[in-house]
Amino acid sequence: RLFRRRRSGMEPLDGARDLSALADEIDAFYGRALRSLSETKDQVTGRIAIGMLPFSGQALVMRAFAQLTLRYPRLRLIAMPGSYASLVEALRRGEIDMLVGVGRGPGVAPDLTEERLYPERFTILASRDHPMARLSGDLGVLIGQLGRTSWVIAPPGTPIRTYFEHLFETSEVPPPAHSCEILSFSYAEQMLVESKSLGMLSYSRNALQSLRPDLKALDINLPDPEVAICATQLVRAQTALPVREFLSLLKTLVAPEQ
Repeated sequence: RLFRRRRSGMEPLDGARDLSALADEIDAFYGRALRSLSETKDQVTGRIAIGMLPFSGQALVMRAFAQLTLRYPRLRLIAMPGSYASLVEALRRGEIDMLVGVGRGPGVAPDLTEERLYPERFTILASRDHPMARLSGDLGVLIGQLGRTSWVIAPPGTPIRTYFEHLFETSEVPPPAHSCEILSFSYAEQMLVESKSLGMLSYSRNALQSLRPDLKALDINLPDPEVAICATQLVRAQTALPVREFLSLLKTLVAPEQ
C-alpha cells in the first residue's frame, strides 16, 4: 500500500515516500542506460555460451572466440567443456546457446537440431618411436595385434569409444584389457607421446596433415571412420544475434576442412 485515504485527500505512506526519493536516481540511471545503448548501437553485444564436446572441434571454437574478441570487445564469451549428456541438459536449461562436437545423427533427441559443419575421421595413432608405428594394412588382419596392446581411449558413452568397442565386438578378438581413459584431446595426445600405448582420436583432413611431429597416424583401413562435427541447438531456440555471428564465423573457419 502506498497511500491512506483521508477526507482531505490521499496521505502518502512510507512506501510512496521511498519511491519519491528514488525518482531522481531512477531518472539518472535511465539517462545513463540510454547513452550506453546509443554508444553500442553499431556493435554486437551480449553473451555467447558454447558447450564443447571432447575430442572434436574445440580448437575451431577457440579460433572463432579469438576473432570475436577482436571484433566485438563488449561481447561476453563462455566456453563450457563437458560430456554430451551434461551439455545437452545445460542447453535445455538455457545455460549454453549451442554445443559443438561429434553429432548423433539419427539418434539425436527430437527437441534438438544438428547442423553439419565438417567431417572428421577416426584415426589410430602412436608415438613416432612406438614399436607398432609402422603398422599398416587391413583391420581384420591386424585386429589381433591391436587387441594385445594398451590404449588411450575416450570414456564410455562418447561416439569414439562406441566406435572403438564396435571394432572388437565384430571380431573374435577380446577388447584390450589395459587402457587409459582421458577426456581431453591434448592430454590424450601427450599420453601417446609419453607412453607405449596406441590411441584413437578424430581429426579433420587439415589437422591430420599438420599432426604434431612426435605422433604418427597408423595406415590401417578402418570401416566407415568418418563422423560429422555439428552445431547442436534446441529446435525451439530463437537464435540471438551474437550466436548467429559465432555460427557464421565458425562456418568460415571450417570451410577449408570440408
